[in-house]
Amino acid sequence: MKLKLGVIGLFFCLIAAIGLVSISDTQKPIPLPIDGAFSIQGKSNLSNEEVYQMIRDLPEEKKVKIYKPVVQNSGQLTYINLDDASYEQLKSVPITGMYYTLGEIDSNGLKKLTSTGLQVVYMAYPWYMGGMIQFTGSLRFLLMISIYLTLLVVLFVVRARQIKEGVIRRSLGLPVYNLKKDYLISVTFELILVALLMVFYGSFLGSGLFTYSSKLFFSLLLTNFIIFQIIDLITFVLFWLTIQVEKPIEIIKNKAKNSLIFIVWLAVISSIIVVSGVFLRETKASQSKINIQIKHLEPWSAVKDWKRLEFLGIENESVTNGEEANDSGAKYIEIAKALKKLDFIYIKSSSAYVPDFMKTSHVTEDFSKQLKSDGITNPEVNKELVYINQTGAKVQNKVNGTNYRILDNKIATIYIPEKWKENQKSIENTVVAEQFIGTNYTKEEIAVQIIPDGDKIFYFNEDADDNHKMKELLPMASVADSTDNIVVVLDTDKMIENNKFSLASNITTKSLFSPEAVNKINEMATQLNVSMNPVDVYQIVKLKIQSLEHQILLSQILQKIIYSIVFILIYQYVQLYITLKQNEYVKKIILGLSKTYIAISSLKYFMMTITIVILFTFLMTGQIELLYIGLASLLVLMLSIIMSFRKLSESYTKILKGDET
Repeated sequence: MKLKLGVIGLFFCLIAAIGLVSISDTQKPIPLPIDGAFSIQGKSNLSNEEVYQMIRDLPEEKKVKIYKPVVQNSGQLTYINLDDASYEQLKSVPITGMYYTLGEIDSNGLKKLTSTGLQVVYMAYPWYMGGMIQFTGSLRFLLMISIYLTLLVVLFVVRARQIKEGVIRRSLGLPVYNLKKDYLISVTFELILVALLMVFYGSFLGSGLFTYSSKLFFSLLLTNFIIFQIIDLITFVLFWLTIQVEKPIEIIKNKAKNSLIFIVWLAVISSIIVVSGVFLRETKASQSKINIQIKHLEPWSAVKDWKRLEFLGIENESVTNGEEANDSGAKYIEIAKALKKLDFIYIKSSSAYVPDFMKTSHVTEDFSKQLKSDGITNPEVNKELVYINQTGAKVQNKVNGTNYRILDNKIATIYIPEKWKENQKSIENTVVAEQFIGTNYTKEEIAVQIIPDGDKIFYFNEDADDNHKMKELLPMASVADSTDNIVVVLDTDKMIENNKFSLASNITTKSLFSPEAVNKINEMATQLNVSMNPVDVYQIVKLKIQSLEHQILLSQILQKIIYSIVFILIYQYVQLYITLKQNEYVKKIILGLSKTYIAISSLKYFMMTITIVILFTFLMTGQIELLYIGLASLLVLMLSIIMSFRKLSESYTKILKGDET
């Protein structure tokens, strides 16, 4: 029992540590003890002071806390506890935006807010799903499967040591195993581990036992506790079946075949090898991904203090004839105009082409006709066309060594690589159709530069995963950078004077803003009755890299642990197999048969199975390391055979008498 508890304790703490890393990599970066949130949009018929008072009155109990995120003048985000804040602190803060809660919120109170004209949406943070965090991503999933498979076989081997005791109990008419006692001890031990780990996490890492982070960790521990019970039950069933199929007298005299043990043992070893091969492949793929993302982090460092803005209070409403903006459109335009002479990066790809997945659609014909009527004779080339503003061009020049800028006081300058220069006229017409409709600008306001092939552009997209297969569908959402793009540098400061809603909307919602631009928009927030949430995209990129690095490190460590366990299992398999057949082997040795022949003939199916599994996994994954593992397994096998037969040679007489155990 001590050995079993030691194994359970080791694996439970190992999995908890992996879960801790998973939580740190994936949880929302909100430094608060929260379990829910609600958003407020729209306009109220009450004053801001009255609305804030209503929000303060939402909690049914004093223990419930409501936090309001506020952007400071520095551009940093802080969280105000509404219970502790005076109206003087809040009067310059828009009512609209997000509110984070700890505790139960009165739903009737939310309805009261709605009755004032506001739109309120409540969402709970499902901390109880925290147990699934450790299985997110292919690498983490394979990592956990490997651990649980290893735990299964280790616990089974531990139980197999008690087979003789179980058979003796059975022969005496007693229960084969005190399952109730064993289960209670295991469960009690695991519950103590859960409690200790929770206290440790809550005290040192989770900022309390009832924070959102601590609840995630508790959910993870509870999930693992349940899985441990299932694995424990499986090992007991296999143990019980083994006892049922063996003859007591053979077990007692060490003559049992124990075929079920060895079948299960071999099956699990094979499964671990297969999973390890796939695991190794995914680890290498993730390592390659990390290297790419680390490389991409360098351009991000040039704008590490810049932020994207999430807005509440600006609704996406229609625009009449693409010219007259409604209230929401006016807000977009006002914000965009306020950004004049301020730094922000605006990057947008062209949409003036028919994607491959739409070419069979019935609407494609009309769209193609429209493109043709606009003079866009070769729309396919527009897949490579990207619009950027002047600040964006300056940043591209800095990180990629390009030379993009506005020429000759034009409204736009098109940079066309040599490979696309035959499509110049179509490209010019594309820019006019996408950017100048509804304005006073014409083609004469465009300058064109033919440049050598090979220039790179970085998209500053934190969600990019370098999935080139998706580039056709979402060119800027799937890759971090590309080469040979047709780059159009726009003078957005001049263009926005035409009150062009679509451009203003794109700038406001899709740009990356400098700290000065963030401050400027923040100053306008109250006046426009909007709330904004600055998103630190540089930290998001770093967090993704950190998450991958953690997974890689854990996978590399666990890979070595798993290989070591495979070697131990092979060693123990041979040792136990030879021990159980020692009487038969001694007789053959006395008759003059070669020990090598006996070993090979007895273990041939084991060796063949392991060899086939390793070769199959190698062919499936292409991982050359598996062949090295195969050679190492062969050496372990030979070592175990040598040591087992040396023991036989020293105990011939005792074995034949049935005294050797």
